[in-house]
Amino acid sequence: MCIAFGHQATLILLPLYALEIGGGPAAAAAVLGMRGIGTMLADVPAGVAVTRLGDKITMAGGTLAVALACAGFAFAADPWMLGLLALVLGAGFGALMLGRLSYVTRQCPAVYRGRAITALAGIQRLGLFVGPAAGGLIAEAFGFAAAFAAAAVLNVAGLVLIGVFVRRSRPGARGGAQPHRAVIARILRDHRHEFTRSGLASVAMQFVRSARQVLIPLWGGAIGLDAASIGLAFGLSSALDAAMFYPAGWLMDFRGRKWSLVPSLAILGASLVLMPFATTFWAYLAVALLSGLGNGFGTGIIMALGADLSPRTNRGEFLGVWRLFGDAGHAAGPFVFSAATGFFALGATLGLAGVVGFAGAAVAAWLVPETLRRPPRPPPATAGR
Repeated sequence: MCIAFGHQATLILLPLYALEIGGGPAAAAAVLGMRGIGTMLADVPAGVAVTRLGDKITMAGGTLAVALACAGFAFAADPWMLGLLALVLGAGFGALMLGRLSYVTRQCPAVYRGRAITALAGIQRLGLFVGPAAGGLIAEAFGFAAAFAAAAVLNVAGLVLIGVFVRRSRPGARGGAQPHRAVIARILRDHRHEFTRSGLASVAMQFVRSARQVLIPLWGGAIGLDAASIGLAFGLSSALDAAMFYPAGWLMDFRGRKWSLVPSLAILGASLVLMPFATTFWAYLAVALLSGLGNGFGTGIIMALGADLSPRTNRGEFLGVWRLFGDAGHAAGPFVFSAATGFFALGATLGLAGVVGFAGAAVAAWLVPETLRRPPRPPPATAGR
């Protein structure tokens, strides 16, 4: 939760700080795009680290990188420096998430995996309720540097908690002594259908989530809201998002993964299409809450799909490639938004992002196979003679 406080506050403040130090909307979106590139660059190496070093060390190393990046933001003086630090932030967060996903996959049986993953994500998202609001208030009262420094301290606290409470696991099983590059190539070949179908929906999901993080705060600034108001609206949206963790987990484990994936994409798409019509704080808050509802429906869905599809052998490398597909959408999003805002109005960019959400919902409904596999029920007992 400490990491969630700091990380989500940082994501909300970064585009606003880029505007504060002289960048335009395109530069602000590009800064978060660098964060996405950093995550992509870390995905496969983090998967290799999970196999070689174990989950705990991978999580701890990623958290340390996030803390250092947050501390650096406090001293950044131009958008280029913000972009380089955002690259480090993304790489650290990618390693943290990959290690966490591998840890949960090892520890939890498939029939409870949806609820376990959404409970973990729900605990993290409780931090998202406080993070944006607190970050906005600190930035308004003491400046952006103080808010970033507070985020760094929270990540250091998270690193200590990982060291104390996360059980160190053995390195993952490897399929022979092949070089990791050969293992990655074999994974891409053997699981190409999973990556082209489920991976496409994952890309769409991360794209619209990126739009929610980048464009909704920018729209708040465009209609004249201050950092505290934007942080409050996003914090309440995140509270609704966090409240959805149990319904989302129940849907995934008792109805199927697609019952979470399809509504999430559709509702997120609708919120992005509606946002350009929000010109007051209350309208902005209402649409932000709708985006929180949509994101909440998809709590943990990308992790659950990856865990379901992952093989026992070379699981770390598979999960690294799986996260790379989803993070490609997250990384591409801000750059697409940056280019789009250079040619179109911000409202039109929001509408285009919403269309991607609707398209992803259609792909998920028609092309993505259901990955929930329940164990066979025992045969009914026969009455004795």
